[in-house]
Amino acid sequence: MSKKYYKLVVFTPLIGAVIDTNSFIDYERVKRFKKLTKLFELMYNCSTEFELPLFDILFQVKANFFKRLKFKIKNIQLKKRISEIRNECFKKCFRSNEFRMFNDYMLAKVRDELNAKFVSDLPNRFESCYFFESIDDSLKYYSNLPVKYHTKIIEVEFIQIRSINKFDNTFLSEFQDYYTSDDFYLQANQFLFKHKSDKPLFEIVFQGKYKVIRHIAIS
Repeated sequence: MSKKYYKLVVFTPLIGAVIDTNSFIDYERVKRFKKLTKLFELMYNCSTEFELPLFDILFQVKANFFKRLKFKIKNIQLKKRISEIRNECFKKCFRSNEFRMFNDYMLAKVRDELNAKFVSDLPNRFESCYFFESIDDSLKYYSNLPVKYHTKIIEVEFIQIRSINKFDNTFLSEFQDYYTSDDFYLQANQFLFKHKSDKPLFEIVFQGKYKVIRHIAIS
């Protein structure tokens, strides 16, 4: 009997449908991520240079924070990007869905570094789909989302695997207001090296084809 996996969905596919993860790449999210990359890079570098929490930087993006820092910054590239950040449309909420993309930035940064050092098959998250190994884990993840827009859980079985990895999602979803970019960098490393936290919530990062077996309501 094939192992079953579970996925939170916004739009419910038909039972029996065979889905290729390549057809589910969220290009709007990729586009938005690319637009925010310079902002995230500036936040990361400022946090590192001045040992400031990301929380403090984020909530002062629209204030005079970077204007006050500008004369202190020696890096010319950082200075050039300060004007860019003030014109960027970014939600000023530390736990918003958009700030969660900072983890995507960190993962991409660490992934590129690791792939440059080792031969690895670390997945590109924008080209992958995410599953859990149980309904309970799916509901646990759902309960911690800042915005709950999923409508159902689908049960699936994998029928063609191009890439499959198991990671502890806790390293992406749990952080403290005092975390600097170095803290996020450490968590990204722990995630990609498949470490286990004290309270793990494992996710399956998958590329390939899967078949929808049944729908499960979220109560």
